[in-house]
Amino acid sequence: MSLLKNLGTIKKLHGLEGKGYTKLIISVNLPFWTKYLQFNVWSKDLLFNSADEKQFQLEDQVEVKYYYKGDFPELTSLTKTRLEYCPVCYSGLEEIGSQRMECGGCSITPNDERRERTNDVMTLIACTEKQYRYSVGYKLKLSYPEWDSSFITVVFPNKLFLYSKIPHLEVGKLYKVVGWKGGNLFDLLDICEVDN
Repeated sequence: MSLLKNLGTIKKLHGLEGKGYTKLIISVNLPFWTKYLQFNVWSKDLLFNSADEKQFQLEDQVEVKYYYKGDFPELTSLTKTRLEYCPVCYSGLEEIGSQRMECGGCSITPNDERRERTNDVMTLIACTEKQYRYSVGYKLKLSYPEWDSSFITVVFPNKLFLYSKIPHLEVGKLYKVVGWKGGNLFDLLDICEVDN
């Protein structure tokens, strides 16, 4: 068993009635991409910060330690921490309180593998549910309101907190979109309606 460690932000913390466990999703920023760690937490003690005995909340920044049991991650500990993000690759880094010249992640990533992070308002042009080879997914086509070019993204059920938002989106509306752009492909991280 090899213990893994990541720094991330809690995006979902939801107890399931009658199931006996809590669903925990942590967003981890790595160089030029974001991964989601999903845990079924059976021990409630793991959901409390050992330093102050307070329960973790959504958007708390944490250090997560875990290992893989088969294909599934098993949580061993969560510790509250403060993160900084690299301005180039958006990798989550431990806070050091001084100017950082480079994070290490962007210095080892080849230029052709780098992607651009976006946090913009876009129009949802199309949203279709489609059966892919191994799973159903939602194919979204997004465009900047003033541009002719568009971006395609597919959201699968493994992005649980994002996947549940998609059926409620309306074609033609403006949305605040966070994600990674690479060519005309788009890796969607979050989407929410723009307040008029």
